[in-house]
Amino acid sequence: MQRQYVHLAETVEQATAVGKRKDKHPVVLTIATDVAQSLGVVFYRADSAIWLADPIPAAAVGLIANEYDMYLKKGT
Repeated sequence: MQRQYVHLAETVEQATAVGKRKDKHPVVLTIATDVAQSLGVVFYRADSAIWLADPIPAAAVGLIANEYDMYLKKGT
């Protein structure tokens, strides 16, 4: 089954919890919604905490360090 939309959480905590369903150390990405909208991305409200979007260009995507990366940095 392929998804028709990108699924987005409103908080880092929500995104991490969802990511942990598939991976022990999920990577969380950020979306610059203003940039995405200016590039033509349409966002849809799915429910109170989830948004759906059309494909998002890389120019609107950022990275938040995942828990594993933070763990490794503490050890150095």
